[in-house]
Amino acid sequence: MKLNKKLLPMKMHYFFLYSGLAPIFPFLPVMAKDLGFSAFIVGTIFTIIPILSLPAKPLLGAIADKFQSQKLIFLLLIIVQGLFFLSTSWLPSLPVATSSITCDNSTRLDLCSGRLMGNDTLALAITNSFKGNSCKMTCPEKTFDLGVMLEKGQPFEILLANNSFSMNKECISIEVDAITANGSNKFTPKCTSKTSGHCNIGCAIPLLNNIMKESSVPDEEVIYYYQFWLLLILIATAKIATAVLTSIGDTICFGLLEDKPNNFGLQRLWGAAGWGSLSFISGLTVDKFSKGSEKKVYTSAYYFLVAFTIFNFLISTKLKYSTKSGPSSSVFKNVCKVLKNRHIIVFMFWCTLNGIYTAMIWNFLFWFLEEIAVNNGYGDMTYIKTLEGLTLTFHCYFGEIPFFFISSWLIKKLGHNNSMTLVLAAFAVRFIVYSYLTNPWWTLPVEMLNGITFGIFYATMTTYANMIAPPGAEATMQNLVAALYDALGVSLGSFIGGYMIQTLGGITTFWIFGLSATAFTIIHFLVHVFILKTGYRSEVDEKKENDYQMTLETNIHSLDLQ
Repeated sequence: MKLNKKLLPMKMHYFFLYSGLAPIFPFLPVMAKDLGFSAFIVGTIFTIIPILSLPAKPLLGAIADKFQSQKLIFLLLIIVQGLFFLSTSWLPSLPVATSSITCDNSTRLDLCSGRLMGNDTLALAITNSFKGNSCKMTCPEKTFDLGVMLEKGQPFEILLANNSFSMNKECISIEVDAITANGSNKFTPKCTSKTSGHCNIGCAIPLLNNIMKESSVPDEEVIYYYQFWLLLILIATAKIATAVLTSIGDTICFGLLEDKPNNFGLQRLWGAAGWGSLSFISGLTVDKFSKGSEKKVYTSAYYFLVAFTIFNFLISTKLKYSTKSGPSSSVFKNVCKVLKNRHIIVFMFWCTLNGIYTAMIWNFLFWFLEEIAVNNGYGDMTYIKTLEGLTLTFHCYFGEIPFFFISSWLIKKLGHNNSMTLVLAAFAVRFIVYSYLTNPWWTLPVEMLNGITFGIFYATMTTYANMIAPPGAEATMQNLVAALYDALGVSLGSFIGGYMIQTLGGITTFWIFGLSATAFTIIHFLVHVFILKTGYRSEVDEKKENDYQMTLETNIHSLDLQ
């Protein structure tokens, strides 16, 4: 037995790439949420980004094929994606709603939100709801002397005066009648000198609570804020670079595998190992260093990103890769000929559909987990990032890695077409189970299905695309199917998912997605059996039968050697 040194840098590239991405990439939607962006806006942003990458993937893939420069572009993209992901650490938040206490001749509660600007009806509804109500407050910034000393962060309760308020642009000012603190009787606040400070407020008034929790910027006005455009530009550049990087990386991997494309899963599983390990470690450290902070602190996650990006670049320079087939004189012409085949058209639709379903998990699973945590009595968010990181660990170690490991054996047994149907069926089960969750921790066993919905899916997509690619157009074909999956599919899924979660809630949204996946599972099976009449195995499977003689036992024997 001899170690295949040529493939070792490829394995390490996958491990370092996904180790660096895991602490940041899956958390971007909830990071945007923390910055004040709504589910609809986040969905819109993650709709725009894949559309922007749609021309980038085939274009860079074609350039790489034309000039035989896969490795050079590959190394440049590692640097670009690392720098732009790092830049997201300095993203500013949208203006937020504020509540403050001001004590002068009288004591006032000031509530300010951009949503109140010009909305007299909303402002009047809020002020009317205060009548006879009290609110609990804490002021973490300073100590107040209101006749009774209120220490920094000490909780107290205020009783608001009836019909004593004023409006000033986007702020409501309401007079405070009395304050209760330390279990004392009510007292009238008095100040020896003017003082004010920002406070946290909680009232038994749902309308007010919703206003204070949300960004002060309405969805229809967010495009006028530089924070939106900065978020879009940084994340778009980082994700586009990553998407093209992974596609060209897969092309390089198939080139190194030469006549053994069925060993792709044995290389790619090292990426899953890195993703699963660092997502949990990063989530744990984020929770640890966020104790005592109102928002999660991701500093440790960015340290991991920088370190593994550097490791990835250094090891990727060691890749011994050169194109074997030579440049194609008409890359696009040859690819277009392939795309006229009806079997390939169905394959392309399947890639797009999987992108739609994947977007729900990539962009909204953590959003959904935080939603059910709050709605079902698990409101303590102290360990929510640990859970989210552990979710990704289950994704990989109990899902992707085992299924990447057996992917060549499974695809050989089922054929590509039946493997595609299996992926859709797994999505259906996964989404429907999500819709019945009441405890966020119960998502962990469900994540084992990620082995099929991503592990088998990715192995099926890339090996099929590699087999149908004309000579010299391998990178173009990989980037084309990746564009349909990640650009068109993920784009549609992000927009539809964001809109549905904001309007219907996470539970109903996942249930509807589960029903649609069930329907498409049946349709995909029937199309292949009765319309395309491919039967148990596809034309490509029969043509490439010699490429799939690797058995499970051989995989086990060669895991450490290939």
